Parts: sequence; C-alpha cells; structure tokens
Amino acid sequence: MASETNMKIKCAILVNGGFVRPFLIVTRLVQAIVFPGLNEFLENCRDDDGHFMMCNAYLVDDVMNEYGEDGFVKVENLSCPCLFLISGDDPSYGAEEQFQAIWDKLSVVGKQGLVDVIRYPKAGHLLEPPYAPLCSLGYLHVPDPSVDKGTGNRKPAYILFGGEPKAHAEAQEHSWKAILQYFDKHLRCSNKSHS
Repeated sequence: MASETNMKIKCAILVNGGFVRPFLIVTRLVQAIVFPGLNEFLENCRDDDGHFMMCNAYLVDDVMNEYGEDGFVKVENLSCPCLFLISGDDPSYGAEEQFQAIWDKLSVVGKQGLVDVIRYPKAGHLLEPPYAPLCSLGYLHVPDPSVDKGTGNRKPAYILFGGEPKAHAEAQEHSWKAILQYFDKHLRCSNKSHS
C-alpha cells in the first residue's frame, strides 16, 4: 500500500503479500464457502480435503478478468525502499508467485533497486514475531445463507498456511531481526543535528 498513498513513506515491509487487492481475496474466499461451485477459480483453490489454498495461477487471472487493473495495487508507483519476506511453503497465498509478479511490474519501470528480498523456503504463511507457535491451518466461520435465518449459523472453512515447524521458527527469528535492521537502516535519525 506504500505505493498508493500521498504520505511520505520512508520504507515498507511486505510479509508474504502481493499486489492483488486484499479485499478481493477475502471476497473470493467468502464466495467459495457460501456458494460452492460458483466459479472455477474457487474450486481450483481446494485441496483433496476441501481446504483452501490461494492458487495464484487462478487468482491473478480471475481478478484481471473481473476487475481489470483496478483489482491490483499499483506497485509501479512504489517510491521507497521495501523489504519483501517470502515464505516458500505458503499454500494460502503463493507469496513467491505474487512477488514475481510485483518484480516484473517494478522491472518495467526500473524500480528493482528499491527492493530487498529474503526468502524462507520451508516457512509458512504467518511469519510472526519469534516464538509464536506455527499455525499451519486457519479456521474461518462465514454466514451460511442456506441455514442462517437470523440464527447465527456459520459454515466452517479451513485455510492452509503451510510451513515446517523448525524451518518456520528459524524464519520467524531471522525475519524479526531483519525487520528491525531494515527499520534501523531506513528510519534512524542522524544525531548530528542534536549534538
């Protein structure tokens, strides 16, 4: 979102993010849960057990077909340094594919120099502060119009976040240090004017 604000952003961190507008991802997921079979994209995002994985091969095409360029964050407008943290075992969002699409857009406008990347091949989607437990599966409740007539009945959905426990824990420790170093490098004020 640092590419779509009038504020003077000094640096940004993107953890397993992408350039598809987040509300569209949530919209698609809710549609899949409430209206199974509504759209081919949604059905292609389920594994054999019915868990959702955000299959970016379908997500980008699906959003482009319905919303055109308005469905995507204008990453080509990025004007500050940005650290990308990418998990390789992220079936919920496909961070590597999303990053590649961002890199391609930045390459067209010659802004690859603003980007630093750290990859964690066996980490899952939720790169949280160190020592948080691995959450490899998310659980959502969404309204089910077929049964919810004011009763509050919900339809469950599971989202795979992936990650191998040891590798994910190591990625959380490393990424936290990397984030603090990145902020220190790009946000620390010079003490020269205060002496």
